[in-house]
Amino acid sequence: MSIDKSCKIVFMSLSQSEKISARLYCNFLLEKGLSPTWKIGDDPPDIVFEYNGIIQAVEVTELHKYFSDGDGVVSEKTSQSFIEGVCSKVESELGNDLKRKIIVCLSLPLKNKERKMLKREIVSYARNNCSEDYFLFGKTNCWIASEEGEPEIAALMTTSGFAETPGTGTTHADVQVLLNYSISKILNSKRHILKQLTDFNDRILIVYSSHPFGTLSRVQESINNFRPIEDIDEIFLISNESFDKLDID
Repeated sequence: MSIDKSCKIVFMSLSQSEKISARLYCNFLLEKGLSPTWKIGDDPPDIVFEYNGIIQAVEVTELHKYFSDGDGVVSEKTSQSFIEGVCSKVESELGNDLKRKIIVCLSLPLKNKERKMLKREIVSYARNNCSEDYFLFGKTNCWIASEEGEPEIAALMTTSGFAETPGTGTTHADVQVLLNYSISKILNSKRHILKQLTDFNDRILIVYSSHPFGTLSRVQESINNFRPIEDIDEIFLISNESFDKLDID
């Protein structure tokens, strides 16, 4: 599938991060005076770009915050998706029995036993038509509140400023330490994948940052800890729609 000079791409089955990555990398190549074409890859790679006889394998990955929840390693995105899913399920099950707008306020990470309790606590609060704030799990930073408005169950989530670096048992307030863990997790995974793609001229990694501290300067600082990086020819970072090439040599 080819692209035109304005990079109007039919994205088909690509994820949101892959769509944005394809568009921005396309623009990057066009600005260099190249005329790329592209197609969806065989996973791996996610996307294949071609120009001037050069074929590039492009892998896209998202940069998340990871932490230990006491039972294992979990990403912030996975935790958020789980909680949103619980709220949606309870809202659907209650139907017309839901009389108020309910807001579930949580500080991540939650422990496994807390995740198991969450649905039951929300259902109990809603069925009793409570109007007072109710603290969850004996914590002051997790509670359920309600207010007048269209009946629904919404979740507000924050992440504790102090988090345990997975696998270390050590708690850090330094976000760079936690970011280093996330970067190492990406590199270990993607280097293994890209190393096997030997039929391409270049192997490109695009990192889409949804990490709260995944800025260019911080990610480059993390990357510096792992240089030189083998099996990857170029790494690009997408942060707040900015598209930047990282120094990996």
